[in-house]
Amino acid sequence: MSLLLLCLLVSCTHTVTTVRPVPVTKVNTIHVKCNLPRQPSPLARPLPLENPQKLIDRLTVKLDEWAGPNGYGDKVEKACK
Repeated sequence: MSLLLLCLLVSCTHTVTTVRPVPVTKVNTIHVKCNLPRQPSPLARPLPLENPQKLIDRLTVKLDEWAGPNGYGDKVEKACK
């Protein structure tokens, strides 16, 4: 009986070590030499805040320069291929 009690006490007192997973992020950077095209000019100031339609038109034109078809993003992709 005492042996059984002793076994129960020993089994309850030991600790279990656990391993915590640690996230690891590895970023590989690839340097590509290419001739980048000139960036579009900055947005002209002051913005026409009094006329919402003019503001929308000006922002749309600027967005098309960067992300539209044959815009800056497309030119960079072509230059770096």
